[in-house]
Amino acid sequence: MRSKEIKKAIDSLGPWYQRFEMEGQFTTNSRISGEPIWPDLRSIFPEEIEGMNILEIGSNAAYYSAMLVKAGANVTAIEPNKKYFLQGRWTQYFFEQYGDRYPIEFINESVDKIKYKDLGWFDYILLSTGIDLIKPSNKKKFLLNLFEHTDKVIIITKNDSINNSIGYFNSIFLEHSIYILKRINTKTPILMFGRLVKDPIFIEQINKMETE
Repeated sequence: MRSKEIKKAIDSLGPWYQRFEMEGQFTTNSRISGEPIWPDLRSIFPEEIEGMNILEIGSNAAYYSAMLVKAGANVTAIEPNKKYFLQGRWTQYFFEQYGDRYPIEFINESVDKIKYKDLGWFDYILLSTGIDLIKPSNKKKFLLNLFEHTDKVIIITKNDSINNSIGYFNSIFLEHSIYILKRINTKTPILMFGRLVKDPIFIEQINKMETE
């Protein structure tokens, strides 16, 4: 693609939250999300993800969805914000210009209005955002609903933010940690990854989801 076309698209669709490199041009100078976070996020998935079905909620410009598809996964990306949704569609278009296939299924809808049962079963659900858009009283129900459609939910959050309340989520920070909640045979979600894995407050909050 020509440099002028790329710059025009980046400028017209901005401002961008996620950082992409597109033929030497960056969508943003910020290193909050996207390219800088991807290596840590990729490490939490199995080495081989080809053929896996993955749902990203709050996909923004779809950087993570694009990278997961590039690695061979089948991805459904939900983005309620129309501006970010359009950024995601442009991202898909950009990568496909180079002969790559990026079969991302985009959904522009509020995260609490999606009929997740119609989307099927997912090997992973990635919460890039979404919980922060849910009313506090509905966050527990929202998480438990997701576990009806997967047994692994990945959350990206700041180190100390997740202690505030179950389901609290905000990724607008320079430092991120990545956590995975996994439902096991006891039907209890437990923390499997991240530096807070030994934090009894957080583990207790997760485990209380089934007993309250």
